[in-house]
Amino acid sequence: MAESHTSPSPQLLAHHDTSKDHHVDPKDAPASNVSPYVADILDSSVCDNTWTAIEGDVALASRLQSNDKQPHATFLLNALSLLASTIDDQAVLFDSAAHHIARDWVAVQVPLHELRQAVRDTMAMVEAGSELAGWPRILAVGLVEKVRARRERDCDSDDSDCDSDEEDQEDDGKEDEEDKLRTILTALKAYRPDLLSVHGCELYASGRLRLAHVDAHAFVASVRNDCAEESELSMREQLSPWLAHIFSIQRALATRDKTINARLPSLEDDFVRYDVTLGLRTVCVTPAAASRPPGRMTWVGFEVGGDANVHSSVRSEDSLGVVKLSYQPQLKDGRPTEGEVLDLVHADGWLPGVVRHTSWERNKARIVVATADSPSLGLAREKEIVHMASVGDPLSQCRTPLQMLKVAYDATETHLQLLNRGIIHRDFSWFNILCNPRHEPRTLATKTAVTGIPCIDYVLTDDASKEPRCLIVDFDYAERYPQELKEAVGTPAFIACELSISKPSERPVNPRLRHLLPRFRALEDLPVFRRAFPDDDGTFVETFAAIVALEEERDELLAFEDYKNPLDPALKDTDPKDVVHDPCYDIQSIYWVLLWFFALAQPATASSENDVNLTEGSAFADFVSTMLEHRIGYEYDRKHYLTRGLSLTVHPAFRHLEFGLLRSLAAYLAVPWHMYKGDHPRLKVPLKPEHAHIAMRRLLLAEIYKLTTDETERHASNWPLDPSRPRDISARNKYYRREGYGYWSPTPMQWHGAECEAVDADAAILKRQLLDNATHGHGTKRNADDAEIEDNAASSKRQKHEQGTSCGDDEYSQEPVALEQAATSSRSAAARCAKLKDDRWLFFNRWSPIPIPLPE
Repeated sequence: MAESHTSPSPQLLAHHDTSKDHHVDPKDAPASNVSPYVADILDSSVCDNTWTAIEGDVALASRLQSNDKQPHATFLLNALSLLASTIDDQAVLFDSAAHHIARDWVAVQVPLHELRQAVRDTMAMVEAGSELAGWPRILAVGLVEKVRARRERDCDSDDSDCDSDEEDQEDDGKEDEEDKLRTILTALKAYRPDLLSVHGCELYASGRLRLAHVDAHAFVASVRNDCAEESELSMREQLSPWLAHIFSIQRALATRDKTINARLPSLEDDFVRYDVTLGLRTVCVTPAAASRPPGRMTWVGFEVGGDANVHSSVRSEDSLGVVKLSYQPQLKDGRPTEGEVLDLVHADGWLPGVVRHTSWERNKARIVVATADSPSLGLAREKEIVHMASVGDPLSQCRTPLQMLKVAYDATETHLQLLNRGIIHRDFSWFNILCNPRHEPRTLATKTAVTGIPCIDYVLTDDASKEPRCLIVDFDYAERYPQELKEAVGTPAFIACELSISKPSERPVNPRLRHLLPRFRALEDLPVFRRAFPDDDGTFVETFAAIVALEEERDELLAFEDYKNPLDPALKDTDPKDVVHDPCYDIQSIYWVLLWFFALAQPATASSENDVNLTEGSAFADFVSTMLEHRIGYEYDRKHYLTRGLSLTVHPAFRHLEFGLLRSLAAYLAVPWHMYKGDHPRLKVPLKPEHAHIAMRRLLLAEIYKLTTDETERHASNWPLDPSRPRDISARNKYYRREGYGYWSPTPMQWHGAECEAVDADAAILKRQLLDNATHGHGTKRNADDAEIEDNAASSKRQKHEQGTSCGDDEYSQEPVALEQAATSSRSAAARCAKLKDDRWLFFNRWSPIPIPLPE
């Protein structure tokens, strides 16, 4: 941004004397043309001395009279910032954003003398100015309205329509600017987990400034009518929003969480990292995910393994730790925190299949409280931070159909183990069930791991030392069990249908239900059955047979219902008033996860270009849009994939799973189980709370056993899957809103880092072959997981390079990194961030939460 070089007045160069501060008298405070948003800030922050110094400054007054406000915005903010500075050694410096990702100007914290120098030079870049760039340093952002210039260009091209469309164009432009400001502020909050709120502003063509901020409760902006023409305002009224913006930033700095500090990248290390203080120790993490505010503002970082002071550690050392920071609602009625839940789960030893933790704290002093500007039913949120010593991969990293089925089996078993320990998770989803679990070995120094859990590998091999293939994480919504939980919580695409309705919903009978009985009975003849179900006494099949008979009777009643003979709603519908969060609904979430996985899965050798099922309007397209559009409380089309068994049009290689296992699971879970709870008069044995766990494990075990023992089926179970090449859902963008599902990011940006860049795939393959030759020459074999990761990385880079999906606008493009940087450990913090990014983009068409690392 070009700046004028007019020298500022002496008043601007004088540091403000804080000893004479006092609040402005209400009668003198700006009121008539200042919004309540601005007035509230100024009433609690501004003093007479500041107003006197500002109003007596000729340089500021001359700039306010200028017709072209944009070139002077940065100077004006810095001049006011200097006058408003009350901290001896630190101040807020506003910088034109030519070297920043956010534009049109940004605010950063600098020593006070740098601000004085910047004002003297009228924002000519100081020699060290380049060091100010980078998201982790930015405190606030500012945008300049472009709508007027665009409207003038449109008028020049078509004068006849200009007058009639002028008002609509201005309104549309302001909406565009607000969306842009909200987008950038949301991204900034992801990079500044230490700030309770981040602030921004819009400079309109009229010269007025509109303020906004994002916190855990809302995106809040001053009202539109605050943007009257400047000619109607006094100088104090004109300057009030500018000064309020500065005080808002100072207030955010004063409440900054000092336990979180960013390490800026250097020439040797292009990854942003943060030092997080946990009690008496500090861990270094690289950020991996951030939820979209408002909300819990969950922020997750992978711990950098090895020596965090060594730049290459982020790429080369295994990462086995995770830091999760969030702002949780204040607890009521004895609800446990996530840390307390993990304490209960692991009280008698580390429970396999569940994330391990080393420490947690709920800081009630660090709260975000709803204000008059951002009311949220008076909700207060408290900072919670959990340090975990377990890591896993997204489900997209499952390399064969068999692996995914085993993960689903073990997730079901682990959920049952949680129930046995008095905990119900309530948010099973794609994001909270991980594969390839690994634990920090040092956790075994504090307690031993529980053994003998009947996970799938134990069932198949009779080896009691085997552990589950899954890792269950994120216990934000977990509750003590048993109790009646009426609250509908979960991830929209994967929540159970019963929990997602807002009005009575008809429950048809799935026609495949009657075919499940022989499948359940046949399983009891398998040699592994008793290892999986050592306590089976036959009552499960007996109860299920009775329920099948009841469902067939209900089906006949539904078939003959008419307006003369209406059916009792209790036999026809599921009423949300009667639904509580029973364990079977978490198991239904596993079904939706399986459905999503196999809908998108395709063999590594296949190509989406030849898949005729991916055309617009196909069953596959309908399924994708239905899942990604789904919102809690609006259960319309999605339920038909459960109750009616609608076709997903999976890849032909997995058609046997769709028409066999998946439809059998749907038939069982489609039963309105709330109708048969308690002491049902037609059931000799009451329905067990874990009935869905038993059904899910029986059906999965039958399929897994067949795939591992039947030679004709073995090939189908071992189809290699390439996580970087699922079925293409990018053409479905127009079907759904891209901002959902918790984890979110702004504009698609080039990922700067070896595991994220589109480097030469052939060179990567050559490197792999050389590594193979070297290891084989020493009589060793390459680790299978490392080989798969490297194969996948090469394929992913080739695909991104060919399709051009790895970068967005030209302004975000970066030069490709050197090939030698690609030597990244598949389990390092950098690699785990890359896997998460690929998962969110390829499986949900959303750019990963934080596009890190960023160029500085």
